[in-house]
Amino acid sequence: MSYRPHIVITREKKMPGEERLNWEFSHHDFIQKTIEIPAHLDSWDIAPSIVLTSKMGVQAFIEMINCFSLKKSNFSIFCIAGATKDLALRSGLMVTGTASDAQALAHEILKHPTIKIITHVAGNLRRNELAQTLRNAGVEIKELIVYRTELTPILITRPFDGIVFFSPSAVDSFLLKNPVSNAPCFCIGQTTSHYARQKDFGVIYTCEAPTEEAMLSLLNDYFLKSTAHAQK
Repeated sequence: MSYRPHIVITREKKMPGEERLNWEFSHHDFIQKTIEIPAHLDSWDIAPSIVLTSKMGVQAFIEMINCFSLKKSNFSIFCIAGATKDLALRSGLMVTGTASDAQALAHEILKHPTIKIITHVAGNLRRNELAQTLRNAGVEIKELIVYRTELTPILITRPFDGIVFFSPSAVDSFLLKNPVSNAPCFCIGQTTSHYARQKDFGVIYTCEAPTEEAMLSLLNDYFLKSTAHAQK
């Protein structure tokens, strides 16, 4: 190719393999997350079935387990596939079900009719699709807000050829100081893609799996191969 595309990544952390592409990447954390376990939280607030929809949720849940001296084997975990699932497994949690996004995860939980109550280890900017789907089906969901997400936007002054979003919150943060871009955006999962579409981004690409490897492959397909997977 005759040019080096400039890609905006909405987090500071690099994806493994970026350096091999020899492209221009601009990294900035458009959101900041911090764990804040409520002082009033009690172990009785934690149901045996747990929903984890982010890596931060996994980390917060592990802190809760350590805080209350609980056994990991007492909990059945339903989580988002990809990095969240990988961290849950590395942390020694028993993963019962996974899905690519929150809506699909709710339907995965509903395949287990014995589950009547479930705890969502969540952040302050959680989305409502999962909770609403479960409540509509008669499952009680207890949302424990144990981490906070702060939007930390910056203005992107240089032209760019693509932007990578890892969450709906990052989309909101980007739009606080930047207009909707005509450049294609690349989203880690369906939830983020749907949200970007609601915000009027024109060309949206979604990873086949919610992983860094799949994201890098998606970028490679677009800029070096084809645009066959574009969603308009």
